[in-house]
Amino acid sequence: MSGIHEATDKQEPGFAAAASCCAGVLVIIIASVFILKIELHLALILALMWTGFNAAMLGYGFRDTKQLMNDGVIA
Repeated sequence: MSGIHEATDKQEPGFAAAASCCAGVLVIIIASVFILKIELHLALILALMWTGFNAAMLGYGFRDTKQLMNDGVIA
């Protein structure tokens, strides 16, 4: 392998972390739209904040998350 490898403290999410993040997104969207009666756009922004918080807890910054999303779209 070639290249420089940085020592980072990023963690791969386990099943429990991924499931709780996904469940949190669903709860936020359903509760926001049906219970709180707010716009879907605001619910999606809240869900995005939730996933950003979860990514930050795993050690990923904004640039890391942006790169991972780009890689997912390109692949």
